Amino acid sequence: MRNLTITIRITIITCGILSIFMLSGGFFFTKYQMNLVNSFIENNLEHIYQSVDKREKNDIESLKKNVIFNTETLGNACAGYLWQYIIDGLKETLRSYMNYPEIVAIKVTNDTKQVVAAAWKDTEIYIEDDFSDNLKLNTKLSVTKTLYKNENELGTVQVFYTDKVLKDDLQKLRTEILADAHQVHNKLRSYFEDAGRVQLTTTMILLVILVICQVMSLKIFIFKPLKKISDITERLAAFDLTVETKIHGHNNDEIGKLLKAVNNMVESFRIIISESSESAEQVTSSAEEISNSVSEQAAVTAQQSSTVYEITSTMERLSESSAQIASNSNSVVEIADNTLNTAQAGTQSIEDVIKKMDRINQDNQNNIREILALGKKAEEITKVMGIINGIADQTKLIAFNAALEAASAGKEGKRFGVVASEIRRLANSVMASTGEIGTKIKEIKEASQLMIKASEKSSIGIQDGFESFSQTSELLNHILSGAKSTTDAAKKISLATSQQKNSMNQVVIALQDIAEGAKHTSSSIKHISSVSKNLAKLSEKSRKLMKKFSL
Repeated sequence: MRNLTITIRITIITCGILSIFMLSGGFFFTKYQMNLVNSFIENNLEHIYQSVDKREKNDIESLKKNVIFNTETLGNACAGYLWQYIIDGLKETLRSYMNYPEIVAIKVTNDTKQVVAAAWKDTEIYIEDDFSDNLKLNTKLSVTKTLYKNENELGTVQVFYTDKVLKDDLQKLRTEILADAHQVHNKLRSYFEDAGRVQLTTTMILLVILVICQVMSLKIFIFKPLKKISDITERLAAFDLTVETKIHGHNNDEIGKLLKAVNNMVESFRIIISESSESAEQVTSSAEEISNSVSEQAAVTAQQSSTVYEITSTMERLSESSAQIASNSNSVVEIADNTLNTAQAGTQSIEDVIKKMDRINQDNQNNIREILALGKKAEEITKVMGIINGIADQTKLIAFNAALEAASAGKEGKRFGVVASEIRRLANSVMASTGEIGTKIKEIKEASQLMIKASEKSSIGIQDGFESFSQTSELLNHILSGAKSTTDAAKKISLATSQQKNSMNQVVIALQDIAEGAKHTSSSIKHISSVSKNLAKLSEKSRKLMKKFSL
């Protein structure tokens, strides 16, 4: 990691952070959706089973009432045949009633409790004078009616029925509902898994595009100008002060200000070196004058020497403080630049999130309107099913009356009785189907209400998030403004402390030279000539040093 470039480091860190956040968000979002689907299906199954149980109870009551009604009708017909003692007609009437699937056996007795006719089902319909000895019937599922004619008791008719067909149909309905629920669950799971894979693929593609854009932006706007600055510093290290930085597209940004500061620094170096060269020449010419006037200044030099030493010590401490301030100001500039860049990126991210949340809120409102429209359509279907159910009920009653008329007509009405039975069976099937459709529509309405509530909660959450992100955007804008001001101030401080440091170093060097000269002067006047020569050599050395710089 240490040997990698800054571009690669920033790219790796950015990819890692974005990948962690995106993958974590996608995982938790998918898990939340699956939990929501499971909860929705479980609640619907519970409501469906409750509805089926309630329907079973109602259907059993309806079956019993239907059997009682049929027994009443059959009793009236049987009373007429017993009164005239027409046993064949009585048996044919029993045969027509045995076509009902819920009736398993019928027994007719006279006033002496003797069985005169009996009918039951096995593999086919049997009509005899009495029940078979092997026939086992449940007396709890039977209805008995006493037969009267002109207030004379003629006997009884007992109808045995079964609820097995009804329970089998309900069990089949439960099985179909459970299978449909599992099928819906599997389809939803497959849908969310596919959506998760698409989301992951899209996220990775966007991540790659984002990283490429970031690397290109860093290379163009930051690393290329920094390479220029690095080249300039290398030339400065080689004593080349002819270098000049050209500023093209960075006049007002941080890079432009940095390039301007480098130009100002080079210009300051030129001025300092030029002045130092002139000072060296002046020192050379003044060496002779110093040598002539040393004797006169010997007394004064001793006093000046102590003063110079104190000033030198003070200036050295000031120079160290200036160096520390310059170092700290450079650190402040770097921190301010990083803060400014981070604040700008955060502001842009918040604005993007606000736009996306606004689109999500609009989509959620559209979903709510579509669900409400679906509920209205379900109400219209319910009304139509009520009309169909009423028609089927009337058809059933008409078919029943037709069956009675056919039974009364004897053999001539037998075929018509079969047709009437089929019509009645069809009416029962239509009523059962409309009941099932009504149940399904009710489930759709309940599911629509749940989805509307969930969408409304989502709308509230989206609005709260939108307001929170708006407040965050305002705070980031304040931070961005403060970061810009801090960066400008830090750069000005850094430039001032750098110039102050250079000035302090020059003053310290000059004071050290003066102190050294004063020391030699006060030591002995005899060394005046030696000091003058040394001073001449020093000035010559300074001139050679200045010549190394290309102005």
